Amino acid sequence: MLFQKAARKALKTRKTLTPQEIRIIHVSRHLHPLPVGYFYNGSQYVTFFGEKMTFHPLMEEFIDEYLEEANKEIERFNHQLEQQCQGDLFDP
Repeated sequence: MLFQKAARKALKTRKTLTPQEIRIIHVSRHLHPLPVGYFYNGSQYVTFFGEKMTFHPLMEEFIDEYLEEANKEIERFNHQLEQQCQGDLFDP
């Protein structure tokens, strides 16, 4: 029986993040401590000047951290895939 070889996964970038992934990042980090000058009113982040934001002010950093971790996992997967493809020289 033949099995289809698993394909290498491409690394994630900001452009390849899905709306669902962005929501997951937001939900998991939305209550993290805020920088000075911000407060959370329960639905929006507000500066002391009254500017309102939907996402945490540090969302860009959260996305960077998510991409770093996701890409480490992808690199591990691709490395394991490469190791499986390198058969033993003495196998028939």
